[in-house]
Amino acid sequence: MRSSIPISYLILGIITVFLSSCLKKDPPQSVQRSANRTMAVVLKYISDDTESARTYYRKILSDAVKNAYHGSIVELELQVNEPLQSPHNLYQIASAKIDDLFIFEVNLPPISWQPPSMPESRQVAREQRSRFSGLSAQVTGSIINGANLKTVGIIKSHVPWNFNPEFELAFVEIVKNASLNSLQNPNIYPQSDPLYFARILFDFSQKNEKDSKVALTCQTAQQILSTYQQAHELFVRAKEVLSQSVVVGQQSLLHDLNMKIETSKEKADILDRCRLDEDLRFSLDLDYGNIAPNMRPALERAVERAQLSKVFSSYTDKPVRLSFRVSETGNMDLNVFLRYHPERYIDWTKNKIPATYLNYHVISFDYFYPLMQYLIFLKNALPADSPQALKNSFRNLDIHLNLETLLSGQLRLAVAGYYIANENRVQLAFPKSVVLTSPGYEAKSILAVSDDIFREKGWMSVSSCQTIDGVPTEDGLLMKFMGLDCKI
Repeated sequence: MRSSIPISYLILGIITVFLSSCLKKDPPQSVQRSANRTMAVVLKYISDDTESARTYYRKILSDAVKNAYHGSIVELELQVNEPLQSPHNLYQIASAKIDDLFIFEVNLPPISWQPPSMPESRQVAREQRSRFSGLSAQVTGSIINGANLKTVGIIKSHVPWNFNPEFELAFVEIVKNASLNSLQNPNIYPQSDPLYFARILFDFSQKNEKDSKVALTCQTAQQILSTYQQAHELFVRAKEVLSQSVVVGQQSLLHDLNMKIETSKEKADILDRCRLDEDLRFSLDLDYGNIAPNMRPALERAVERAQLSKVFSSYTDKPVRLSFRVSETGNMDLNVFLRYHPERYIDWTKNKIPATYLNYHVISFDYFYPLMQYLIFLKNALPADSPQALKNSFRNLDIHLNLETLLSGQLRLAVAGYYIANENRVQLAFPKSVVLTSPGYEAKSILAVSDDIFREKGWMSVSSCQTIDGVPTEDGLLMKFMGLDCKI
């Protein structure tokens, strides 16, 4: 005889099988261990690229990630048309301390970007629902670890098109489960690491500065140096993190961090100097140095008679400084410090001075000759009642014009010549050499290469701008200071 199974056992078995099959559909969750993480949701692409659609789907995508992991969801403005590793995106991810980054793409059905609410009429609902048959929102995504930008999960799902709010509830649940199926517990991966991003931004900054084809000016500083400021901020944060932990080789790492912090701050400070420089206006400042006080009024009147303020203001809208000194030999020196504006010089050279001549780069200082003439005339502008000792040395005044930049160093030229009183004109001597001081390099005296070009045109000639291994030559640094392109 067959043994009979009580009906109660059969019912219990059916219920157990049913519950087991239901439980298998949901992935195991570890949300308690993920609540300590900072997460960001980025909607990289949506087929209906309107602000309303982007806002709507960004919200329900964030809800899905929040429900999956219970982490803190923060707003993150990435440049989705740029690589994820672009400087802007790197800084945004690091500064927001993102542990996990979810990047989504959403393809919507062609009928609408958002399902309608359930109609009150059942007939209308049936008619509309028939249009939904086979339609869905396709959602794909990548889960990226925020410490090193490695992809740790791939999300693929589709949400059947339905009336709201059922569609939204299903969307959140389906994307949530797809995320957990791909990555159950994000805490198996490290949290945000500011040092990783700081190093990348620092290396990028150095390469960007080295490869720049233009002179560093306040007009170009933002383009060339801006990422140093971001790297500095992240290095400082990395140092704070390191100081709160014990790491093998910590002293060596701290030393390297301090060096990076110092270097990046020096570069970042340049941007601050540029901002302060914006408020400076033209002035003519006299520095008398070791000149005796009773001699100074005569010097001031000579500067006025030579109309230096008028001529200098045509070259710059920044302060100009005249520095008088008595040398150890008893001779009198004048150093003029004038802001150099490459854009003004380049504009003047257009259609006047060729970029190259006889296979050399050429640089003309004709642009500064009117100014130099006034400086030579200054030697003869002392009032007649000036102290005799001042008159004796002033006629032999040794003058140098220092073209200064805020960021790119300084160029020093000798101003030589004499004033012919009966003809009321100045005879100038053309400078054949200059002294260049560039950031990171010692001051170098650079001599015109071709004597023939100098005799014929009065131009300085320089040769190639870099060595075969890409190292800038002195001539290349001079061309860069002047703001001129290298053709040879």
